[in-house]
Amino acid sequence: MSGLGFVHKGYVTLVYDPIGQGERSEYFDANTRKPLVSKGVNQHHYMGKPAFLADWTLSGLRTWDAIRAVDYLVSRPEVDKDRLVAAGCSGGGQMTLLITAVDERIKACAASHPGGSMENTYLLIRGMTLLTKKFLV
Repeated sequence: MSGLGFVHKGYVTLVYDPIGQGERSEYFDANTRKPLVSKGVNQHHYMGKPAFLADWTLSGLRTWDAIRAVDYLVSRPEVDKDRLVAAGCSGGGQMTLLITAVDERIKACAASHPGGSMENTYLLIRGMTLLTKKFLV
């Protein structure tokens, strides 16, 4: 079901570009406004692989990014905070599962073909992720 489908059922839907996709290129030439690393999966790997050296994961960063987006959404006076839904496909489907798991404000989840090569990379050398550290400390 698309974001619009949930809207027709009375849910509030926030559609945003994840890091490295859509209009959110992390690596671009400021003069030409062109990406230096092709968007999508290439940017995910370009950012995600060295992230392990800093003791975080791309999934953790993107989930935190989604939590901040939900914070903004619930700050809007027209939003019914009890009717929030997360939906996504592929890497977005994986992120949908993660945001639904960690944010109790999400009331419905529609994850289509959850996957994504970097989105499924959670474990760090010590066996923890940015997500689990928050809840196990």
